[in-house]
Amino acid sequence: MRTPLLAAFCLSCLAAPAMADGPIATSNPAQAPAPMQVGGPPPLTRDDSADSFGAAPARVIGPCGPTQATPDGRPDATPHGEVSAGVGTDGYRQLSAVVCKPLGAAGSLTIGAGTTQFGSLPPPRR
Repeated sequence: MRTPLLAAFCLSCLAAPAMADGPIATSNPAQAPAPMQVGGPPPLTRDDSADSFGAAPARVIGPCGPTQATPDGRPDATPHGEVSAGVGTDGYRQLSAVVCKPLGAAGSLTIGAGTTQFGSLPPPRR
């Protein structure tokens, strides 16, 4: 047991150290540097008729959570929802759905339904 450890230690002492290269020039020193901007970039403007910068439409917090804003700045009042499904081994099943409909400025109607079923336990292994 001592011989392999002693041999590994001796070989690690003989390993050459890693030597770094010198500095690498990334530009031509004879080339003039680019002029610096004074005052920062021009301000960005948002054109609501066309998505000029590829940004997503404005989002606001409505009664059913974050949603897109209508042109007048109010939250979108269409119903929003989600459906969820799950499958498992040995009989696990799950299905659920929920829908939220904004009512007025701060109210909402939310309806959800779901079901989950578990199968029997697996047979014992022999």
